[in-house]
Amino acid sequence: MNKNLNIYLAFILLLLSPFIVASFYNIPYGDDFWYANMVKDHGKIGAVAEWYRTLSGRYVTNFIMSYADPLVYKNFEGFIIAPLFCISTLWLTLSALLITTMSINKKSAVLLSGAITASYFLLMPDIREGLFWMSGMMNYHTGIILFLLLLRVLFIFFKEPQGNILSKKIIIAYSILSFLLMGINECIALGWIGFLFFINAYQIIVKKKTHLFLLSLFGAAFLGALLIIFCPGNQHKAVEYADENRNFFAALLNTCLGIGYYLLKTLKSPFAWGAMLLSITVAASYTDIIKKQLSFMPGLKSWLTLAFIFLVMMYFPAVYFGKDHIPPLRVSDTLIIFFILFFMMSLKYLPEKFLRWANNRRDLLLRIGVVLFIAGLYFSNFSLITKELASKEIQRYQAEVMNRFSIIESCESDTCTIPSFKYHPLTLAPSDPDPKNDLAHLDKYFNRKIIVITP
Repeated sequence: MNKNLNIYLAFILLLLSPFIVASFYNIPYGDDFWYANMVKDHGKIGAVAEWYRTLSGRYVTNFIMSYADPLVYKNFEGFIIAPLFCISTLWLTLSALLITTMSINKKSAVLLSGAITASYFLLMPDIREGLFWMSGMMNYHTGIILFLLLLRVLFIFFKEPQGNILSKKIIIAYSILSFLLMGINECIALGWIGFLFFINAYQIIVKKKTHLFLLSLFGAAFLGALLIIFCPGNQHKAVEYADENRNFFAALLNTCLGIGYYLLKTLKSPFAWGAMLLSITVAASYTDIIKKQLSFMPGLKSWLTLAFIFLVMMYFPAVYFGKDHIPPLRVSDTLIIFFILFFMMSLKYLPEKFLRWANNRRDLLLRIGVVLFIAGLYFSNFSLITKELASKEIQRYQAEVMNRFSIIESCESDTCTIPSFKYHPLTLAPSDPDPKNDLAHLDKYFNRKIIVITP
């Protein structure tokens, strides 16, 4: 058994290897220099205050970008560490969640969480914004990690409502975490507070009871929501988007259509079908454990309602404020991890008759699942990054960027000329480069009067 687990673990590491290798060639984008320049102009605390006053109510992310942005310290190696940190923290947090919810041994939890982590990165609509862009990582990955930590403690609460979770220290600690989650980004913030509202409403209306712990989480989230709503930066955004046609119902419709689109796009991948088939096969072997460990979950209709409310509330802000009600891909990236999590938790609702049927055909389903899983790799980010690494497009692009920086740093004239890019890998190059803004940020960061690009 241990030998098989080691083989599966090695396979997961193989799936993640292109992402790990590509991380060593990661470099900053123009937007990253803008954040560093703000700190340069206003100082760390001053930049946090200025972003809150003129940009957004992301009071936690603004703080992180001010103090943890590698460019603030002229440290380019931080852009290598960041995606590696992103992969490892997601894997570790999911492992902790699975150990808590399923009461499985550590090795099995590490294996299953590794499979979820790999699936997430393989299925991302835009891997560059989801894994290799510093601002995207800070704004969305941090929120996912905090959400998973809070989800873990909710599982502990519902499994053992009379346990240590009732202590005042625990309640205060996780209420603070709930407050911090609200300050990461508006999308996960709205999804989280909607999630808590539904849970509290379900407890009060259906269960005829509630608890200080649940109310405290909601209260802390509500306080964070007030900081977002009354953020002065919202007025600046309102002026910036004054010419945009903001229609609540059109945005709500586009939100539902967008969720449906990315769900269908995910399901179009043979990799996703293979992963689901393998998950069902595993679930069929552990039916009793799954149903026992997740017995506290509500009925199927309530669960689907909760999942739908969370996804809609999480996705809506990006759609509403997006140009033509189209959200940036980094928000759609975030949908994928929640699709996977909600699917895994929904295995609890599979009919026992179906699970017995699947268990009796376990070997056949495993073979089909593995074939679909491997075939789907060709259409995933695994194939994209592997091709760009093999063709050395990623390596050459990184060399071009670093060459630009070297030329700028050694330039002694008022006007510094840098070469244009020959390579534009889909893994690392910005999806929407703005040369004018990018050059302005570089001018300021490197203390040059003007930087121009040769044709």
